[in-house]
Amino acid sequence: RQIRSFGSVTLTPIKQFFIKALVSHTTWNQTRGYSESKKHISTIRDNRNGYAAKGSASSRDNLIELTAQYKETFGLHNVTGLVGYSYQDNVYEDEYMINWDFPSDQYTYNNMGAGSALKRGEATMNAEKEKSKLIGFFARANYSYDNRYLATVSIRHEGSSKFGANHKWGFFPSASAAWIISNEEFMKKQKIFSTLKLRAGYGVTGNQDAISPLNSLQVLSPNGISSYNNQSVVTYAVASNANPDLKWETKYTFDIGLDFTMFNGRLRGTMDYFHSTTKDLLYTYNVSVPPFTYPTLLANMGEMVNKGFEFS
Repeated sequence: RQIRSFGSVTLTPIKQFFIKALVSHTTWNQTRGYSESKKHISTIRDNRNGYAAKGSASSRDNLIELTAQYKETFGLHNVTGLVGYSYQDNVYEDEYMINWDFPSDQYTYNNMGAGSALKRGEATMNAEKEKSKLIGFFARANYSYDNRYLATVSIRHEGSSKFGANHKWGFFPSASAAWIISNEEFMKKQKIFSTLKLRAGYGVTGNQDAISPLNSLQVLSPNGISSYNNQSVVTYAVASNANPDLKWETKYTFDIGLDFTMFNGRLRGTMDYFHSTTKDLLYTYNVSVPPFTYPTLLANMGEMVNKGFEFS
């Protein structure tokens, strides 16, 4: 089940100036269950005498975005400027339990405590919770002259709680320009092109979706059961190394293209050349123990280039 609520307010203190506030809240909840009878092929193979699993998951997302925009037209010139701030947070929770060796198939997954595996200490239970935040400051300026020459410049400064303590923030600028050739005076008499537009752009973007909120931290996980003072005690071990230098994957993209419409809209097409370089790709590689406490480390160490032509 998913429920999303949002609202916005726009103020116009003067005709060309707009102040907008946007607030959004999304909740998602899931309950799941699975069971196998005593005669199921898997329970017979594994000698489990009936098997059941049950779990639930939930996610909560909040978004706040504040922007101020100014528009002005003077003569053949049109200018738009925008500055803004955005805040996002997410909380994700997941729990599940597994048990087997049930006295009856009638329970399915609705009486998890009835399985004997739990009493013998063989059953599995797990619960986890993750939190993350993303904060951004951004600005954008658009300019057009006589609907022939267009230009856009933007910058974005973003910080994510997912990255290491030394590199939580990234800076991502971009710029683009376009020439609408079909609006030029020398194109008025021709009948082939309805529209003809030449454009070029360069931009830098960051990716924070490839990692989880815990990837930059040292994590401990249960790894067994020991006896202490004649009692069973769960023991823990390091499950990942900390990396305070974990940072954004960053993509640098250049594109130049041509858009056209011909014969009164009967034929449309685009032609593009692009060159994209992604730096600081995430990769998990083997490390020595010591000095590390776990044999693998997630770090930024890769680079990839994509380039080519696209026609449609």
